[in-house]
Parts: sequence; structure tokens; C-alpha cells
Amino acid sequence: MSQATENDTTGAPASDPRTLVEVWIAMNEDASYQVGTDQEEAATRLTETQGGFQCRTCRLTVAMTPPVAVEAAVTIPDDVGHVVDINTATD
Repeated sequence: MSQATENDTTGAPASDPRTLVEVWIAMNEDASYQVGTDQEEAATRLTETQGGFQCRTCRLTVAMTPPVAVEAAVTIPDDVGHVVDINTATD
């Protein structure tokens, strides 16, 4: 693909709605881990919640599309389903 037809962040065609999402993973010697939006956040979370003597970090970059909102109109006939009485406890 030519540079003019590619998405600047993913290398996909310009019409591709994917966005790059960057996540950092920090893991200690016990294989306990935490994630964060940057290296420092992931390592700090690991240190504060799991402890350990060593910390390894890795950046994970994922190209993904955002969720699509879908709306639907449904009519459920009156004779479908069951009516259930719900009793609530009171003090």
C-alpha cells in the first residue's frame, strides 16, 4: 500500500477504523503481574500490590476497533413469557 492510502497509526487502509491501544504489563519473579497505561504505572501497581525483588515490563500494542452501538426495536406479544410476583423483604 502506498503511504497516502494507509492509516497513520496502524498501517491499515485509511478507511479502517482501528486505533492503536498501548498497554504495559509488569511481572515479578513469582509471575504476579499488573497492567497500566505506561511503564511506570504498571511497575508501580505491581510493586504496591504484589511486591517482589525483580520487575520485568513489556509494552503490548494492539490495533482494535471501538465498539459499535446497535439499537433495535422489538415488540414482545402480551402472551409470551411468564409473570412472576417479586416479594421484597422489609425491615
